[in-house]
Amino acid sequence: MRLSRASYAGLAAAAIGAVTDAVYLVVITSEPEPNDWGRVSLVAGTVGAAVGAAGAGVFLAGGARLVLLTAAATGLLVWGFLGILSIGLPLVVAGLLCAYAAAQAADQAGADGRRGAVLASVAVVALIVFGIAST
Repeated sequence: MRLSRASYAGLAAAAIGAVTDAVYLVVITSEPEPNDWGRVSLVAGTVGAAVGAAGAGVFLAGGARLVLLTAAATGLLVWGFLGILSIGLPLVVAGLLCAYAAAQAADQAGADGRRGAVLASVAVVALIVFGIAST
C-alpha cells in the first residue's frame, strides 16, 4: 500500500500529537503542587483520542477517513488554541496537518461522509466544552 502526501500528513499529526501528549503528562506529573487530575485526564484523554483517530483515519477510505481525520483535526486545534501558552503550538501544527489530510479525503468521501465529518467536529467541540465545564 502506497501512502499519499495527505496520509503522511495524518501520520505526522498523530506522531506530533502523541509526543506532545506524552510530554504534557510528564511535565504535569513532575510538578510538586497538586493538579486538577480531572482536567489533566480530560486533556490527555481527548488528545490521545485525537491521535488515535488521526492514525486510524490514514488507513481507511472514503467517509470513515474524512470523519476520523476531521474529528482529530478539531480536537487537536481546539486544545492547541486553548493551550497556546503551554502545549498548544505543536497541537496546532498537528491539527493543521490533520485538516490538510481531511481536506484531501473530502473529495472521495461523498455527501454522507461530509455530513458525518461536520457532526463529528461538532461532537468533539461539545465533548470538550462539556468536559471543561464538568472539571
